[in-house]
Amino acid sequence: MIERDYNHPSIIFWSVSNETREDEQEVRESNNELIRKARALDPTRLCVHVSNRWMSHPSFDEDDVICVNAYPSLDIKDRGHVPGSDSKDAAEFWRTELAKLHQAYPSKPILVTEFGYCSFAGTHSHAFGEDEHAKALEAEFAAMDEMNICGATVWCWADHPWPPGRFLCGLSISPYGVVGRDRRKLKPFWVARRMFRARQGLDATPESTGT
Repeated sequence: MIERDYNHPSIIFWSVSNETREDEQEVRESNNELIRKARALDPTRLCVHVSNRWMSHPSFDEDDVICVNAYPSLDIKDRGHVPGSDSKDAAEFWRTELAKLHQAYPSKPILVTEFGYCSFAGTHSHAFGEDEHAKALEAEFAAMDEMNICGATVWCWADHPWPPGRFLCGLSISPYGVVGRDRRKLKPFWVARRMFRARQGLDATPESTGT
């Protein structure tokens, strides 16, 4: 892939893995070896892996940028989420855990490669309504404001099929999208648009009159 696409203008990073078992030494060593291999094949680009076990097993010695995924607002068992909650625990998770990560790797920028929430398109005023989805995105993103955080990416753009039975008690459609399966813009879309424009110092744009 690197030999084929090395000159592609849209490629910024080479990522060698996503959400692997970094609690196992063999996996940590494999990630590091793959990063070194990618860097040798293309020394002009940044080389990374993406972790969802970074809180308990941070392993970024070889990475050029630290890439992390987490969904604290969906950690229902430990934090809970009900209509009207202020998402303060999820925001505090990001502030606390990102600060610890920066302390461990002070010279490396941190990219939040996944954060997000779920909602059922067209529904409101319950734990998985569009309004709660939008609120969770805004609260979590507000906590990613330190200088060492180089960016953040909402998961994900659109509701989409995924293997039935694997996630969220058997749903066959992923409900993480800021637009629906039909690409209709949901409330979290307008909030994400506004908060990213504000972070870039751009003027706010009016929301649609619909959801």
